[in-house]
Amino acid sequence: MNQNEAPEESPRHSTRPSASRLSSIKRLTSIAACLFVAAAWAAPAVAVPVTQWSVMVQSGFSAFGPAGPDAVTASAPNAGIGGLPTVLSWGGASELSTVATVTSSSLFTNGAAIGGPSITYSANPLTSGSSGLETATHVFTLLLTPMSPVPGSPVGPVPFLHNIFAGPTAGGDGFVLDNSGAFGFDFILDDIVYAVGIETLGLGLLPEAACLAVNSSAGCSGIIVPHGEQGTVSFAIAISADILAVPEPGTLALFVAGLFGLTFVGRRTSYAARS
Repeated sequence: MNQNEAPEESPRHSTRPSASRLSSIKRLTSIAACLFVAAAWAAPAVAVPVTQWSVMVQSGFSAFGPAGPDAVTASAPNAGIGGLPTVLSWGGASELSTVATVTSSSLFTNGAAIGGPSITYSANPLTSGSSGLETATHVFTLLLTPMSPVPGSPVGPVPFLHNIFAGPTAGGDGFVLDNSGAFGFDFILDDIVYAVGIETLGLGLLPEAACLAVNSSAGCSGIIVPHGEQGTVSFAIAISADILAVPEPGTLALFVAGLFGLTFVGRRTSYAARS
């Protein structure tokens, strides 16, 4: 080799990926990005349950009897439930009453029950020529309004009806509430199932003779109110929630993550092969 000639340089590999490799990487990146957006769009949002409710209960009586002179007199109408009376009186001093309106802002989902409507029976001996209460229907409506975490539209009002049978029996007056016990209803709000439970308090199983004396059937539930005294039946309201199962985009998310991984590995491998 001529000493005046410069030594030949050995060829160097380019550290830049080929055009075809770049095209493949861009294509994979674009696919992964599109699938990632699709997964985010398709993934259902988990609904947040209502934690606190306001409650409004309206009560009254309907279908009471017997009617006529010296029978049952209705008074104190409740405009919140179509003008139904909240007081029935007969026999001079006997009375059946219900609280017209009950409001509360302390009903919490999966929390303790709160007090609802109540019925009070005041028993007294019938005056001469008077007829006593025989039947009536207690009606109340329940309106629930979400308060927290976000105020919402009300649910209801939902009506409930209970037949009442009453009359003289051994030890005073028998008061029977039909269709009692535990009852309620379910509803769905923002993919969450809520269950409203209502429990009747203050009732007991009456003797068969007392049930038949007030024209009810054996095994009835009620109270016997001595003359000159009062007996009260009340209702407690509670609400619980159960979040519905929602589909999880797990498979799609793993696929998208795999594509991003392939893109990264492909880029590293291409650079390493040319270094």
